Amino acid sequence: MSVLRSLFVFVLSFLLLSPLLNSVRKIIDKPIIVIAQDNSESILFNKDSTFYRSDYQSDLNDFVEKLGNDFEVQQYSFSDKLDEEFKNDFSGKSSNLSQVFTEIENRYANRNVGAVVFASDGNYNTGSNPVVAARKLKAPVYSIALGDTSQNVDIRISELNHNKFAFLGNSFPLQVYVSARQANMAKSRLVVKHQGNEIFSQDINVASDPFSEIINMEIEAKQKGLQRYTVELKALENETNLHNNKLEFVMDVIDSKQKILILANSPHPDIGAIQRALENNINFEVELSTPKDFTGELHNYNLVILHQLPSTSQSATELLSTIKKYKVPALYILGAQSDMNKLNSLQAGVEVNQNKSTFEYAEAFANDKFSLFEFSEDNMKLIGRFPPLHVPFGGYTVANNPDVFLYQKIKNIETNKPLISFHTDGDQKTGFIVGEGIWRWRIQNYFQVSNHELFDEMVNKMVQYLALRIKKERFVVNVSNVYSETENIVFNAEVYNESYELDNNAEVELQIRDSEDKVYQYAFNKYNSSYRLDVGAFPAGDFTYSANVKMAGENFLKNGKFSVVPVNTEAINTTANHQILFKIAKESQGKLYYPNQFDALYTELKDNKSIVSISRKEQTLTELINLKWIFFILMLFISVEWFMRKYHGGY
Repeated sequence: MSVLRSLFVFVLSFLLLSPLLNSVRKIIDKPIIVIAQDNSESILFNKDSTFYRSDYQSDLNDFVEKLGNDFEVQQYSFSDKLDEEFKNDFSGKSSNLSQVFTEIENRYANRNVGAVVFASDGNYNTGSNPVVAARKLKAPVYSIALGDTSQNVDIRISELNHNKFAFLGNSFPLQVYVSARQANMAKSRLVVKHQGNEIFSQDINVASDPFSEIINMEIEAKQKGLQRYTVELKALENETNLHNNKLEFVMDVIDSKQKILILANSPHPDIGAIQRALENNINFEVELSTPKDFTGELHNYNLVILHQLPSTSQSATELLSTIKKYKVPALYILGAQSDMNKLNSLQAGVEVNQNKSTFEYAEAFANDKFSLFEFSEDNMKLIGRFPPLHVPFGGYTVANNPDVFLYQKIKNIETNKPLISFHTDGDQKTGFIVGEGIWRWRIQNYFQVSNHELFDEMVNKMVQYLALRIKKERFVVNVSNVYSETENIVFNAEVYNESYELDNNAEVELQIRDSEDKVYQYAFNKYNSSYRLDVGAFPAGDFTYSANVKMAGENFLKNGKFSVVPVNTEAINTTANHQILFKIAKESQGKLYYPNQFDALYTELKDNKSIVSISRKEQTLTELINLKWIFFILMLFISVEWFMRKYHGGY
C-alpha cells in the first residue's frame, strides 16, 4: 500500500514538471493526379458531339476509377475558371486555359503532384497563352486532344463593336466583323433586325480563303429604353456550324445627356485623365473651364468637379455659393494648391486640419462595406497596387455617416482617413478625392492589364452616382440595365423611414418575370444599413422586375427592367487547336493522347517511375498531463490502495 501511495505521489509530482512526449509518425503521400476537363460549348460544336455526350463520359469515368486504385485523384472541370464541382455538360460560355494551370499551381504548391491530365480542344478566348502558364507547373501535363481539327465551310460574325448607350433620334455606329473559311466564291447576306423588322442589309461576296471584311453602318435609335438588335448571316451551302451566324446586342436609348462641368484652378494631368474617362461615355456631356472663364449657369449642370478649388489664388466664393444655393452635386479634388481653411468653412463633408501646408503619400485600400455602387473585388485589389496619391498631412474630420470608397494606407499602415469618400447633406451630394496624382492610376491600369477600363469604370461610376440628383423617395432600387449571360445580376436597395434615415428592419421582396411569364421570387439580404441581392446569372432575354416593401403600414413598390445578351464566343472558332495541346505536353515532359487512348494513358501514368509516393515524418510534442490513460492509472493506484486499506481495516 505504501508503494502504491509512493507511486501515485511520484507520478503526480512528475506531471507537475510539465514533461513532453515526443512522437514521430510516418506518413505516406500518394502521388496526386489532377484531371482538368474542358466544359466549354465548343467541344460539342463538331460532328462528334454525340460521342462526347455519351461514350466519352463513360470512358472518362472508368479511367478515373482505375486511377483511384493507385493515386489520389482530384477532378475539376473548367471554362472561364476552374470549377470545384466537376461538371461535364459542356455548357461553358468561354475558355480560359491559362487560369487552369495558374489555379492548379496555387492550390497544389508543395504537394506531391504526379501529373496533370488536361482534356481540352485547345481553343481559348480569354486569358493569356496557356503554354506560358503551364511552364510554371512542376509536374508533367498529359493532354487529351478533344474536338475536331478539320476545316469545314463556315462564315461567321467574329466580332461586334457598338456603344452601350445611344440618344433618342440620333444614329449610333455599328461595326460588324465577318470572316469565312473554305468558302471561296460563296455568297451570303448580312441582315440587322430590330423587333423582327429588317433595318439594314448588305450582300457578302467571299472573294478569298481565308476571308474577312469589316462592315460599318449607322443605326437610327427610334425608341427609348432597352432596345434589342439581331445581326444575322445567311448560311452557306454545306455549312455545319450555324451557331456563329447570329449575334444579339442591346442598346440603352436615352433622351438626355448628363452635363458635367470640370472647374480647374490650373492645368493638371489629373484633369486630362478624368476628362478622357468621362468622354468615353456618351451619356455625359463634359465641359472644362476655369473660374475666371466660366460664364454659364451652374444650376444647369448635373455635377461640378472642382479641381483644387477653392485655392490659395482663387477663392471662387461666388461659384461655391451658387453650388450650395442650388444644391448642385460637387466632387472636390484636393491638392497642393487647395485652400484648406476655405474648404473647411464650406462644411462639405471632409475637413483637413493642418498646422502647416505639408503633404504625404498615401496608397489606397478598399472599404469592404461600401455599397453605393458595385465594384468587383478583383478591381479593388488592383487599385490597391496603384501608385500613392499626394495627400494633405494632418487630421481629418468627416461628416456623420460618410460613405468611404477608399481609405488611406500610409507607409503600409491602414488608417481610417478617407482617400475617396461620398457625403449627403439633405438634398445635396458631395464627393472627395483628397489627393492629387490620380492620373498615374490610369497609366498604371494600362501598364498592368493593357487597357484603361478599370480607371474609366471607377471614374464613371463615381460621377454617375453624384450626378444623379437626390429624389425624396422612401424606396430606391438600383440595378444595371444590360448584362451578359455569364454575369451575376446584383440588386441594391435602400429603404428610408419618415425622417429619411436608412432603415433595413423591414423585409424587401423581389419578383423577376421573363418574356414567357415565368416568375422568380427572391428576398433581399440585409447589408449594412441597406439591402443587397445577387440573383446569379440569367439566360439571354428581356426581364421585368418588381420590388416591394411594407414599412409602418405603408407599401412601397418599384418596377423596372433589364436585358441579358447571349455570349457566343465559343461558337466563333470551333476548329480544335491540337498544336497548342502538343506544345503544353512537350514542354512539361508529358505526352499528347486522344479520347480513345485512355488505357494507354493509364499505363503511362502507372509505369512512370517519377510518379511515386512520398514518405514524410510528422513530429508531435504532447504534454504528458494531457494523456487520459495516465489519469486512469493514477485513479487505479488510489482505488487499489483504498480497497486494500478498507479490506484490512486500515480505515
